[in-house]
Amino acid sequence: MRPYSSAHGDDPESNYGAFVSKWTYFFKTVDEDFELERGLNSIFSHDWCPPVETVSEAIKASRRLNVFPTAVRILEAVEEKVEKKEQYTAYLNELRPLLNELGVPEVKDLGEFKVVREKKDFY
Repeated sequence: MRPYSSAHGDDPESNYGAFVSKWTYFFKTVDEDFELERGLNSIFSHDWCPPVETVSEAIKASRRLNVFPTAVRILEAVEEKVEKKEQYTAYLNELRPLLNELGVPEVKDLGEFKVVREKKDFY
């Protein structure tokens, strides 16, 4: 008897190369920001961080679709998914030329944000 999730064919452990190819192609061809967000939710929902080539295409897609905040958030997601800070640094080193070309900073480089309007309790 097969586990329930194996019937879906999306199990990344079963064929890692096909999974990476599928999502890299998806980000190369995505043409709507909603679909971009859906794809990002899917690849970051797994227990591992997506490979550099997939992250690279996701960042390119977010800039192509003119969704700057999403590009910055992708880097935040990578930082959260890696196990060690050295791994995040390795991602940044690999992505640095692309990030510079597309003008995508890390969130820490954007500075601090001040609350424009404070939340009020109504109770």
